[in-house]
Parts: sequence; structure tokens; C-alpha cells
Amino acid sequence: MHVQAKSAPALSPPDLAAFLKVIGDDINIEGVSGCGVERDGGEIVFTVAHGQEVQAHELLTDAGYTVQWTSDLYAEEISLQSANEPGTLAGIIERARESLATSRSIDTVLVGSFTGGSGLYCQCTWTDASWQSEPPQQAS
Repeated sequence: MHVQAKSAPALSPPDLAAFLKVIGDDINIEGVSGCGVERDGGEIVFTVAHGQEVQAHELLTDAGYTVQWTSDLYAEEISLQSANEPGTLAGIIERARESLATSRSIDTVLVGSFTGGSGLYCQCTWTDASWQSEPPQQAS
């Protein structure tokens, strides 16, 4: 739950379905977010099941995509009881902001579901998050 990836789903032209097909049969995408994903410069932000980061990275890079990874984020589990209650997301965003030692700005909010149906989670990445070209070695 503490690792996130992002990629432009564009080899030329941008095609989200083709991007997802590369990993769709082998990797469980647990969470996703994005904006303008099939426009020039658009990105899809996603999480995969714990332990599948390296395999997802290899499948995507072997197909020609560039993928970046970060663990520089705020993550919180969401109980199934509170998932649809008013204020749940607002509370998570408030706690994410409170977790900061400085005034970093939130860039992406991603909501996902754990593999096996054991609950939901929310991740927030920052506009100045540290992204790297390989999955973090020890995803937690």
C-alpha cells in the first residue's frame, strides 16, 4: 500500500487500453487515478498488489513504457464501515496535510482496494515527491 507508480500510457498514439493490456492478465492493479490520460503529457497513476511491483515494472518497460515509482506519499487504510460516510475523504486529506513537516502540496489522490477484498486505502502524493525509475527495493 505504500508504493505508487505513474506512466504516460502513450507509445504513440496514447492508448490506455493498450497500456492496461500489457499488465492486465498478470498483475492486479489495486488502485488507479489519472487525468488527461490519453492526451499528450497525460499520466495514469496506479498501485499494484504488494510484491508485484518489479514484475509490473518489467512488463511495462519491456513493452516500451517509462514507469516511475515513489514511496514518498501518505497512505491510510479506510474501513469498509466508513468508506461511504460523509467526510471520510476530507478527513484523510486533513490527516495527510497534518503529517507534513513542511507545507507540501498534494498532487494526486488515489483510492484503491486491497487484493482479496480486505479493505480500501487512500494514497496522497506530493507535487514535489521523489520519483525513481525503478520500484523501491522494500515495498511496505
